[in-house]
Amino acid sequence: MGKSPIKDVECWYEKHVIGYLYNVKWSIIHKQTPLHKAAYVGNLTVVQYLVEQFNVVDCIRDNHGNTAADCAKRSQNNDLAKWIRRHASVLKYIKETLNA
Repeated sequence: MGKSPIKDVECWYEKHVIGYLYNVKWSIIHKQTPLHKAAYVGNLTVVQYLVEQFNVVDCIRDNHGNTAADCAKRSQNNDLAKWIRRHASVLKYIKETLNA
């Protein structure tokens, strides 16, 4: 016999909702932003989207004192760390703001 619909819902809830809430709690506790998370796992697409569409600047440090670029470098995503420093730096944001 297959799983019951209730069991399917329980499995989905456990996998998606509990996992999501755990990640949110972990991010809040460690003061990590979505940029930190995307950088750490090496997701250039998400990093670019956050920076280019929402003008996210890499200025927040987590509980360990790391910026998103530091997180990328820590996880051996050195090219991504360079990209973040080049495109999401506070100095770049200030320069663009002054020239606007």
